[in-house]
Amino acid sequence: MKQPIGQMTGPELKFRAKQAMAALIPISGLKDHGPHLAIGTEIEITEEYANKIAQRLSPYVLVTQTIPFEIGGDKIFGLEKDCFALTLKQIANQIKALGIERIIILSFSSDSIEVSKEALKNFNFKQKYINIVETLPKTEELVSESPTGKGNAHLTSLALFLNSYLVKQDMLKYADSSFGVVGDPKKATSEIGKKLYDASFENIVQIIDNFLRE
Repeated sequence: MKQPIGQMTGPELKFRAKQAMAALIPISGLKDHGPHLAIGTEIEITEEYANKIAQRLSPYVLVTQTIPFEIGGDKIFGLEKDCFALTLKQIANQIKALGIERIIILSFSSDSIEVSKEALKNFNFKQKYINIVETLPKTEELVSESPTGKGNAHLTSLALFLNSYLVKQDMLKYADSSFGVVGDPKKATSEIGKKLYDASFENIVQIIDNFLRE
């Protein structure tokens, strides 16, 4: 089992860093997803991906703490761009000091990834940026649904499969455009979430495996 970085001692972290070929930085913050999803949904799902990746690719990937960053009107208690960029640069420098020469950014947000690229553009190490949304497969059940946007059916399905307590199922009937929700999250099921997660996780593992072999 993967040991979360916050549960390691200082010597344990230094030992793990010597084994690691890359550091993975999850980026996700609190966000309004409508009446049916908890504001921490993307954080918990992103960390589920990160922890599972660390288990699969141990000891070659070291997962850092999650950086709480969101862009847009739906963010809640998020960092501003300048603050986020400074935080990311500091973490990148600390990763470099541990002797790790590769960084992987993992996020649900294309905006977060673009800001990350800008912040790290002058850093001299290998970088890989992974947008979880772009790794999701197309499914027959959600063929007409967008995988992006507030409270969408894809995110709701992932939440039902990975951490069902994040979904307020008695509120799904209110999850519509009046709350800014995109599409119809009532189509979401745990079974669809499993399809989405299993395929996207394998896609991400393959992307990282290829990156580690570069």
